[in-house]
Amino acid sequence: MKKIDESEKEIQGELHKYADGLRSRVTNEKQTLNELVITKDKQLKTFENRLQSKCHELETVIESNQGNAIVSTELEIGGSLQDDPDNLLPSKILDFKSGKFETTVMDNIFGSLKSINAPEEQLKHEFKVLKSYTTDLMNVDQLCIINHHVAWVCNASNQRLHKMCLNEQISANTISLTGEIKILTESGVIKPLFSFAPLLTRGIHVNRNNDIILGFQESGNSTAQTQISSKILILQMDGKQKHSIEFDQHGKRLFTIPGRIKTNINNDIVVLDSLSGRSSRVMVLGQGGDLKWIYQGNTKINKTDNGFHAMGVVTTATGNIIVADHSCDTLHFLSMSGELLSYSIMVEQGVNRIISLDIDNNMQLWVGCGSSGKKSDAAKIHILKII
Repeated sequence: MKKIDESEKEIQGELHKYADGLRSRVTNEKQTLNELVITKDKQLKTFENRLQSKCHELETVIESNQGNAIVSTELEIGGSLQDDPDNLLPSKILDFKSGKFETTVMDNIFGSLKSINAPEEQLKHEFKVLKSYTTDLMNVDQLCIINHHVAWVCNASNQRLHKMCLNEQISANTISLTGEIKILTESGVIKPLFSFAPLLTRGIHVNRNNDIILGFQESGNSTAQTQISSKILILQMDGKQKHSIEFDQHGKRLFTIPGRIKTNINNDIVVLDSLSGRSSRVMVLGQGGDLKWIYQGNTKINKTDNGFHAMGVVTTATGNIIVADHSCDTLHFLSMSGELLSYSIMVEQGVNRIISLDIDNNMQLWVGCGSSGKKSDAAKIHILKII
C-alpha cells in the first residue's frame, strides 16, 4: 500500500508540472496574439491616415487637369498599399486535445500489481493468548461454545461430554460414540435423533439453514481407501436426506475419512479429510458437492516428515478458514479460495498439542489441546484474540 501511495504522489507531481507547462504555453500564445493584434491595429490606423492624405492629394491633382501628375500620384498610392504587412496575424492557434487513459499506458506510468511469493516472515501471524485454563481431561477433542464463557467439551477416549464454565466443570454426561445421531437440549439432556449404523459417524455440523451435515465411513480398515466407503450426507432435521456427496465428476471417491466439518459464509462445505497415517487435507465443496479446492499444508510450515495433520477447523465472519495443524502446533489462516494468508506457530506462545477449535460471539478463538498422557499434565483450553 505504501508503494502505491508513493507512486500516486509522484505521478500527481509530474501531472501538475505537465499541466502547468501546457497552461504556460497557452498563456504565452495568448499574450503574443494580443501584442500582434495591438501592433496590427496601430499599423492599420497609420495606413488609414496615409490613405486619406493620398486621397486628398489625388483629388487636388484631378482638379488641376494635369495627366502626368495623376499617373505619378496613382503609382505612389499603389506603392504605399503594397507596403502594408497583410500577413502579420498567425494562421494557426493552439487547441487542447484530450488524451485517453488506457490500462497498458497507466501500467507503464503508474505501475501494476503482480503476484509474488510472500517472504516467510511476512506470512507469520500472532494470535494473542488472552486466557488459559487447565481441565481434568486427557484431551479436548471437540469444542462447542455456548457463549463467551461456557462451552461443551468432548473427550472421546472416555466417551464423556462435559459442560465447562471457563476452568470450572459444571456437569458431565455420558455419550455413546456409535453411528447414532443424538441431540443435546439446553438443559443438558441427550436425546436420540436417528441412527445410521453400521456406518461410523466421523463428522457432524449444522449449517445456518438448520441442515445437518454428516461425514460417514464404513467400519473396517480406514487405511484401505478403495475398500472403505466414505461420504457426506446433508439431512433435514427430521432425517430426510437432501443430498449425498461421495464421488467426484469422474466417479472417483472424494473422501477417505471425512472428519471435522464446517460451512463458510457462502454455505460451502469445509471438510478435514484424514488420509493414511497422520496426514490430512482441507477440502472445500459447493452446496451441490462440486470440489472447489484442496489444501494440504505449505512447504514453508510443514518442513518435517510429520507432514500436514489438520485436527481442528473454524470459519470466520469474513469467510476465511483457520486450521489447526497438530503436526507442528501451527494455525493456518486460509482465504475462501484456499490461499495461505498467514500462519502462527502456537508452541512459541505456550500452546501445544492442538486438537480442536471454535469461535465465540466476541470473535475470540478457543483452542482445545491434548495432554502428554501423564496425570499431572491435563489438557488445556486457550482463548486467543484474532489480531
